[in-house]
Amino acid sequence: MTTPSAFLDLVGFAAAFATVIAFCCKRMAPLRAAAITANLLFITYGALLGLMPVLLLHCALLPLNVVRFGACLRERRAAIRHPQ
Repeated sequence: MTTPSAFLDLVGFAAAFATVIAFCCKRMAPLRAAAITANLLFITYGALLGLMPVLLLHCALLPLNVVRFGACLRERRAAIRHPQ
């Protein structure tokens, strides 16, 4: 196996692993953080291999996950400032 091929496999497996981690999360903020990591890795993987469906899917999902992650952080801060 050549080094570039091994690197591509590493990126692909890391992306898959981050996706599995996201599915294992019980709380929303860690889930979004793992999903963002998976999106970035899959974007890299798709771009390096020219896999347009993978690239376009994760380019579309990344902003959604970033916005939702920001909402999770804002909710967490609000809960800390104003406990019920």
